[in-house]
This record gives sequence, structure tokens and C-alpha cells, in this order.
Amino acid sequence: MEKMVTLEKVQRRKVQEKKNTGSTSALGIEGKGLEPAKHDENSVILRELRGLREERAVVVGENKRFSKLETSIKELMERTTSLEQKVGHMEERVGNTEDNTMRMERAVAVLLRETTKLSKKCDDLEARMRHNNIRIHGIPEGAAKDNTISFIT
Repeated sequence: MEKMVTLEKVQRRKVQEKKNTGSTSALGIEGKGLEPAKHDENSVILRELRGLREERAVVVGENKRFSKLETSIKELMERTTSLEQKVGHMEERVGNTEDNTMRMERAVAVLLRETTKLSKKCDDLEARMRHNNIRIHGIPEGAAKDNTISFIT
């Protein structure tokens, strides 16, 4: 875009120079012994050279900016590569963590089923133990001594 603008400026300058190169008396060279056509040609060449110098200065400035841009782009690419690697490692770690979580959730489910099963079994055994216990009120403890069945009958 800027090159197009620069080219347009150069073209405008050339058109302006053609308009300005009218008579040799306006340039003040009549009495200097130069041929008017040759002087016009030399002044045109000088103007062109000055224009080229200006264009060169613009191009050098643009080159410096482009160089800075290239450096910035390289730095951004390096950062992007580094971040991509970090994201890759993080995705791997998250995947491993998800796998471990799934295994642990399955283990917890199995342990919960086993705990429920054992709790029911414990309750059943406690209830069955109570069935075998008989309380007799009014007889002091230790009265039967060793043979409780013969004492009660």
C-alpha cells in the first residue's frame, strides 16, 4: 500500500517538473553560455536523481520497519511453538488424570457395593445373635452357676 503511495508521489512529481520546465529565462541561465535544451535536460536529470534519493530514503526506512516486523514475527512464532508444546503436555497430563479418575470412580463404586453388602451381613449376624439370647427376670445372675439349662428346667 505504501509503495503504491510512493509511486503515485513520484508520478505527480514528474508531472509537476514537466510543468515547471518552461523557459530557460525563468531558470536564469541565459547568460551562462549553456544551451537551453542541455540545461533543461540536466535539471531534469538532477530532479530525477533527487527524487530517487528521496525514494531510496523511503525504501530504507520501510526496510528497517520490515526488519523489525520480521523480528517480531519470529519472536511470536517461537512463543507460539513454546505454548503449543506446553499445551500438548498439559493435554497429555489432563488425559492421564481423567483416566486415573475413571479408574478411581470404578473402584469407589465397587467398594461402596462391598460396604453395603458387608453392612447388611453385619446387621443380619447381630440380629441372629440376639435370637439366641434369653433374658429371665427375677433370677439373680450367677444362680445357675455352670449348668443353666438344668437350672431352668
